[in-house]
Amino acid sequence: MDHLAGHGADFFGRFVGIHYYWSAWQSARDECAKNVHGEPTIQEIFEDLALIVRACPVSEILADWDYLIWEVSNARLINDHLRALELYNHAETLSLKQRPELQLIRGHFRLTVVLDDEVRALYSSTLKAIPDLQIPSLRWVAPLYALRDRKADNLQEELVGAIESLELTAMFLLGMAGGNAFDWKREWCQDAALDFSRGLSGLRELPDAYRALHARAAFLAENYHDAAMSFEQLLYSRTERTDRLNLYNSILLSLEVVNDVRRYEVLPSKANGLCSGSGTRDDFGKICSAVTIVGQAGKSNSEGNVLVPESGDNLFLLRFQELTGRASIQI
Repeated sequence: MDHLAGHGADFFGRFVGIHYYWSAWQSARDECAKNVHGEPTIQEIFEDLALIVRACPVSEILADWDYLIWEVSNARLINDHLRALELYNHAETLSLKQRPELQLIRGHFRLTVVLDDEVRALYSSTLKAIPDLQIPSLRWVAPLYALRDRKADNLQEELVGAIESLELTAMFLLGMAGGNAFDWKREWCQDAALDFSRGLSGLRELPDAYRALHARAAFLAENYHDAAMSFEQLLYSRTERTDRLNLYNSILLSLEVVNDVRRYEVLPSKANGLCSGSGTRDDFGKICSAVTIVGQAGKSNSEGNVLVPESGDNLFLLRFQELTGRASIQI
């Protein structure tokens, strides 16, 4: 500690100190589980760890991307998201990455911080068998993931590819509409949406997960029409039935929040078993959960069916038609 007091930017001193206090904190935490009187010791060790992490001002960080990312992971150890953000901003100032790439990385980081509880819950349920697997986004250091067009040449590349696939799947799931953000979290979502928007405009051929995260950030920032537009764009590239259903639901939720009924209208159902019969109709019945979907351009025939408009521009009816193969809904 005395050495770092005068040499806060010394890498070797920082590396040894952070490793020592992080290990000591983990040991004390495990011991505290057996002895409730160990909490003061845990707090003292954590405060020492935080002092070492913050000993080096961001302005004195080496102009090297790998080193800066290591510092971001150190900020994660003490849950200092403001320091991590300052580091990413510093990287932009130093032009350590192309601006669109850095904007997407920073947008992903911002949203990960806001959705921390969701992210942890998602990965904890997924990684029960391998809890020690190092997931970049959990450490706030997720790189920009690209579309892979070749097979892995060795086990190391195969592992990296598997982690990337896991991350992209999680990112897409986290990108669906829902939830609320208040105070500073809403501001972070606004900035994240801006980062994603600028990054996506500068880089093409990226995984859909980034468009999904942009939509979720816009939704939480209460830019609901922007969110709906991003979700709608994803319909052109997603072919998986479950993904498309989630996207339809996200679009509709985004528009419902602002009471935008220009493209659809929902009326109460007269019956519970809305679409029974086949598996797809049962699934749709559960999703609808006792609401009958009626298009603005739809017409009722003598049998009480609401007919799908030929224009095909109604999201509710498109969703119904896609999932059931039927052209009308019995009410």
